[in-house]
Amino acid sequence: MRRTRLALAACLIPARARAHDAFGDLGPFYESFLHPLADPLQAALLIGMTSLLARQSLRLVQYALPLFCGAALVSHLALNWYLGAVAPTTVLAWGAVVCGASAVVPLRTIPRILVLGVVIAAGICVGAAPGSASAGSVWQLLLGTVSGIAVFAILSWTALDTLSRHVSPVAPSVAGAWVVAIGLMAAALETGASQMGPPDDIENEGGA
Repeated sequence: MRRTRLALAACLIPARARAHDAFGDLGPFYESFLHPLADPLQAALLIGMTSLLARQSLRLVQYALPLFCGAALVSHLALNWYLGAVAPTTVLAWGAVVCGASAVVPLRTIPRILVLGVVIAAGICVGAAPGSASAGSVWQLLLGTVSGIAVFAILSWTALDTLSRHVSPVAPSVAGAWVVAIGLMAAALETGASQMGPPDDIENEGGA
């Protein structure tokens, strides 16, 4: 019993937290590969998009997933690598809201062309999300990012499709509703932070 208490106490000791350092130093490929697990908005976009696809026919999914991965690749190359730009947090947050909401509305109200449009837009947002800050081979970073997006999209769709068929048909809609909540919360936090402006000490230093 004493050892259990000591172990629990050790787990509660505060430690320094580092952004995007959830997995330690794994190298450029694995850090970029696992980036969707470390970036909540990128993960929300992936889950929101796959929640929408989990409610569609398999024939449509066969076209949609390659389109999503292709859009993510082109966006990542054009924006992150060529222009050195990343999508603002607000854009990613509202993108997650749109993806999640699309998985909640009735199927009959969403034409297939609109589904594909949402999938492509989600791919553009995911590809333009801030990538791993790890230094290393450009090709390792690129291959890890694209592979991670593709693998986690397929795994997420497989899990949600399985839940829909074997547990409850509303499982993708529930996941989409959670994605909407996450996106709205992120958008609200980002809007509040921008309205507050920089801290006083930074403003004073700038004025000096």
